[in-house]
Amino acid sequence: MYCKKCGNQLSKNDSFCPVCGAMEDATPASNYVSPKKQNNPVLVALVVILAVAVLVLVIALLQKSNQPVNQQAINPPTPSAYSSSVAGNYQVIRAERNGEPVRADEIPVITLTINADGTAIYSVYGSSTHLRWTQNGDAITLTDPESGVSRVGTVNGNYLTGEMDDVVVTFFKR
Repeated sequence: MYCKKCGNQLSKNDSFCPVCGAMEDATPASNYVSPKKQNNPVLVALVVILAVAVLVLVIALLQKSNQPVNQQAINPPTPSAYSSSVAGNYQVIRAERNGEPVRADEIPVITLTINADGTAIYSVYGSSTHLRWTQNGDAITLTDPESGVSRVGTVNGNYLTGEMDDVVVTFFKR
C-alpha cells in the first residue's frame, strides 16, 4: 500500500505515513496514482528567454561571419597615411558611460601602443590584440585585421579619445 499524499510505500499496519505524517487510509498498489508534477511558470519563462537569447546570439554570429572582409585589413594603407606624432604608448586616464564618469575600480588596465609603421597593440590586463591604424586629420582609425572590426577615435595633442561599446575612453600618451 502507498501513501495518498507522498506515494511512500506503507506496511499493512501503518495508520500514518512515516515520511510525510499524513493519516492513512491506505490504498492498494494497484489503485495508486502518482501525483502529477506541475510546471513552474517562472522556470518555463526563464527557459524560453534563454532559448531566445541563444538564438539571437547564433544569428548575430552567422551574420557577422557573412560580412565582407575589410579591404583595409587585406591592403594596409601606405606609410604616408601614418603620422609619427601619434606614435607612442597610451594608457587610459578616464572613462565615461552615458556622460557619467566610470569609477576607477571599474576601468580595466588598458594600454595602447601605436607604432609609426601603422601597427598598434591594444592590451587589456596583459592580453594583447594586434591592430592596424590610419589617421585622417584628427581622426584615427584602429582596425583588427583578423575580425575587420574598426574603431574611430580623435587625437588631440597627447590625448586619444574613442568609444568602446557604450563607454567613451580617453587615453593619455606617456
